[in-house]
Amino acid sequence: MLVRKAEDEPWAMSSSLKYTVIAPSSIDFEFECRSHQKELFGSRGYAVLFFANYMNDVEDVAIHFRGVPGPGKAEQWIKAVRRLWDDKLYFEQLSAASVTYAARAEIDPEFQISSLLRLAEQAVAVASHEV
Repeated sequence: MLVRKAEDEPWAMSSSLKYTVIAPSSIDFEFECRSHQKELFGSRGYAVLFFANYMNDVEDVAIHFRGVPGPGKAEQWIKAVRRLWDDKLYFEQLSAASVTYAARAEIDPEFQISSLLRLAEQAVAVASHEV
């Protein structure tokens, strides 16, 4: 079973993932995730979560993908997530960056709606001058 405690990560989310082998050829898994401080998710009052289980190597939580590890480097298999699981400071840095990124005005629903309405009004204005 993989367990992550709320106090070990900046989003105060605890989670567990339990694998059960079912004969002859199945694996069941149970995933549980709980938020312990909803105020961390900002004024929107909700969080969008993504869960993926690639069932490659359950002892190594890393996800492997083809990529370039840096400028001028050759493409290779890159491990992701493992460091996030093991390196608390690295996890906190990326989590803080994601909170900042998520606070962008351009993804705020009110900003998006007002931008769409403004574009629609401009299109109507242009179309009415063409008639």
